[in-house]
Amino acid sequence: MQIPVARPAIGQDEISAVTAVLESGMLAAGERVLEFEKKFADYCGTTHAVAINNGTAALHAALLAADIGLATKLSFLHFLLSLQHQLFQ
Repeated sequence: MQIPVARPAIGQDEISAVTAVLESGMLAAGERVLEFEKKFADYCGTTHAVAINNGTAALHAALLAADIGLATKLSFLHFLLSLQHQLFQ
């Protein structure tokens, strides 16, 4: 038996938005990314926001922004990987 973890709700609006991005030729750093970052920053009540491609890269960027040293980063990432293994095995 399979238990769906997260089934996305994809309607015509989402399909149209994805199609527009694909047709623009700017998959990584186009106007939609800038628009998302601005709206997200506004929502969070801050001046800036940065879209990151995945959770690992986001954690790495957060550790760099907080000026956390390499040894602490490695310990933190090791802890997260161990936790992830336990949660999703």
